[in-house]
Amino acid sequence: MALSASTVALVLCILFGGVWADRLPRHLVMATMDCVRATSQIGVGVMLLADSVSVPLLLLLQVCFGAAQAFHLPASSGLTGSRSPRTSCSGPTPCFPSPAACPACWAPCW
Repeated sequence: MALSASTVALVLCILFGGVWADRLPRHLVMATMDCVRATSQIGVGVMLLADSVSVPLLLLLQVCFGAAQAFHLPASSGLTGSRSPRTSCSGPTPCFPSPAACPACWAPCW
């Protein structure tokens, strides 16, 4: 149930996260959302260590984590794309090597 709360928050907030990641400096969005995610996970850890797990509070913390993840993912993917050199993005790369590049024993598998 807590995993689904995090996933639902992620799916609902990902569009807004992408917009904010494009409008604000990406490193600030990522740093802020890292703090939110860390606070959420520290809260879950404290609840577990204190042996006082409250399901509504656990769901709330997971919703906060999922929403923060929705803002962090677009910012990090945009930051990665803006930092890679243009020469490394020259064309598509194959997911699997060609049969000629494989050892002879693997060739029949292709």
